[in-house]
Amino acid sequence: MTSPATPGRADSIIDADVADLGVIFRYLISTGYRLALVAAHHDLADDEHAAASIRVVYVMVAGPPDTRVEIHLRLPIAHPVLPSVSDVSFTAGRFEREMQDLFGLQLSGHHQPSRLVLHQHWPEGWHPMRHDAGPPPPFDNETESYPFLTVEGPGVYEIPVGPVHAGIIEPGQSRFSGVGETILNMKARLWFVHKGIERLFEGRHPDGGVELAERVSGDSAVGHNLTYCLAVEDAAACAPPPEAQVLRAILLELERIYNHVTDLGAMGNDVGFGIAHAHTGRIREQVLRLNARITGHRFLRGGVFPGGSRVDWLPDPTTLHQIRDDVHQIVDIMMVNTTVVDRFTGTAVLAHDDAAQIGTLGYVARLRARYRRPSRPPLRRCPRAPDSPRPARWRRDEPVQGPRCRDRLLRRSHRCAAGTGAAG
Repeated sequence: MTSPATPGRADSIIDADVADLGVIFRYLISTGYRLALVAAHHDLADDEHAAASIRVVYVMVAGPPDTRVEIHLRLPIAHPVLPSVSDVSFTAGRFEREMQDLFGLQLSGHHQPSRLVLHQHWPEGWHPMRHDAGPPPPFDNETESYPFLTVEGPGVYEIPVGPVHAGIIEPGQSRFSGVGETILNMKARLWFVHKGIERLFEGRHPDGGVELAERVSGDSAVGHNLTYCLAVEDAAACAPPPEAQVLRAILLELERIYNHVTDLGAMGNDVGFGIAHAHTGRIREQVLRLNARITGHRFLRGGVFPGGSRVDWLPDPTTLHQIRDDVHQIVDIMMVNTTVVDRFTGTAVLAHDDAAQIGTLGYVARLRARYRRPSRPPLRRCPRAPDSPRPARWRRDEPVQGPRCRDRLLRRSHRCAAGTGAAG
């Protein structure tokens, strides 16, 4: 059954049966929708549903104009069998494996139904995101090492990475097998740190979820918290005032700037060009100090809340133009260094079809011209795989993309929020 949604929520919600899921999913994919999210929920019995169930929600989006369709599927607790759509969507297959681990879903027709989130030492049959999971049982500390695929042959070598790193990033383990500069195989294992954040949100007051959302990932405090606030506003069928939306857009742009600048330096450092890393560190610190003046926190915490947004101060557009020029100068220096160009050329080539199948987003999708972002000019599709260091140049342009738009946002915000410091 398809039903119209509440204003501000999904355009339509489809309550599907297990037998119809594949047909509905394939139809939406064929008409231009893409999968944005699959999430499972353990719903307890209530006045509407006599028995507890696992509710699976597929969020499909398309645009422009922005359109959202949700497919809702209920599975019985005793036998939660989910027909896989991984043959249509690679991304869906990953979500399905995560739900299998955390909620105990039984996947039917999945091409690779192995564990994804829970490593091999986790107890069998214990699914931590379910309300009836109970306390954690004993973990198996005697589990053997993960059976990485062994690549053999003349000149083949292996490079183990992680799971503990020298930096401050969370644990992750990789095994590279290569010959010379060519990587033959790479296996990555993540999810060493699972916090159960979804369950931590349960029972909180809407305002109380802000601090948790901002701490999901420190350098994406605005992005994660804005997503949370949008979900709260969506559930309440309300929208923040236009002034708050302008401030949110500015905060997102500022967060995007310092992250792209950081990654530019990391790219240079990875190929032995440390001077780029040093200079981008300088620029990043400059932006973080701006952030501290804007919201009182270097990572822009406290700037977004359900129903509104707030800032203490906003920079002049000239300041951002100076940062843009500084970034361009550093990348120009990188791109005339023969070592950098040699290492970047031909690296990380992502074909258009692969980008579509994986479901890439953001700057990666724009580089491959896979999707349009609403309210942006049409993207130019690359006619062939890049044979030059395009990713580095795109990283250069990303922090300062759309300067006229950002200038307009700043001018508008100065007019709307002058003297108030908040909107909401």
